[in-house]
Amino acid sequence: MRKKRLAVLVLVVLVLSTVAFAENPTEGEKNMNATSLRLLTANIWGDYFGNPVSMRENQFVEAFEKYQPDVIGMQECTVNWHKSNLFKTLLENYSIVSNFDGVSNNYVPLFYRKDRFELLDAGFHYYTQTPDDSKAYTYAVLKSMDNGQVFAVCNTHFWWKSGSEHDAIRMMNAQELVACMEMLHETHGCPVFAFGDLNCSAYAGPFLYFTEHQIVRLRDIAASFSKKSSHHGDPKLGKDKQFHGSLPKNPEVKSLDHIIGLRGSLTYDVLTYQVILDQNVLDASDHSPVYADIVLYSNPAK
Repeated sequence: MRKKRLAVLVLVVLVLSTVAFAENPTEGEKNMNATSLRLLTANIWGDYFGNPVSMRENQFVEAFEKYQPDVIGMQECTVNWHKSNLFKTLLENYSIVSNFDGVSNNYVPLFYRKDRFELLDAGFHYYTQTPDDSKAYTYAVLKSMDNGQVFAVCNTHFWWKSGSEHDAIRMMNAQELVACMEMLHETHGCPVFAFGDLNCSAYAGPFLYFTEHQIVRLRDIAASFSKKSSHHGDPKLGKDKQFHGSLPKNPEVKSLDHIIGLRGSLTYDVLTYQVILDQNVLDASDHSPVYADIVLYSNPAK
């Protein structure tokens, strides 16, 4: 009788162990279906102010080679940036998402690693009621060549002036961006990330709107994060005829550049969220690049 009870007990333990294993896969199994991803956003300071591209492009070449992002979104990409050595160098390892009908110059192009990802979909939108054609977004839906996981990214630049009427324009920018993010999530069933110069802090109206739509700033869920502002002011032209920038004096709360994400029911971890404060990028732009390291779990295409 005792042997029979023991056999039944062993069987129950085995069944429960199997159920638990199925519901709680090991880290090894979880990692087999994971995709590591580094997203980076950079406002590269358009050459509107006597600040030629040729004097600053190599600093960005060095920074991107050092930090090796998988996806890059840049803002203020004037015609001269599109013709620059920076873009030519990036195209050795990246594909660009930039050219769309009716768009003479895309100020917010995307780059993605062509050895890692396949482009499934892409689009572009000028923000309505926004008096500047540099304020827009470019989106791309990407598929991992390794395991088929899919994610979407939007690179954007919001309106910039101060005052209530300009706050209202930024809110419209946020509404149009969120509509795009929700469309991509619904259409492709994947996590959606957006990044760029939003020209507002994380306590401004657009972020309240993001929260209402289950969109989070990745810094707020990152395991580690920077404590400095991404905006440090215009580099100054020195006696050596070179631009020199300074470390930001403001805390992170004053950042204008952000990476946000629509998670939904899909899973990802944010390992780190960092502002790059290397001297070469401080010299190259009034904004520092921001990157986030993410791990995506089991998000195959629909």
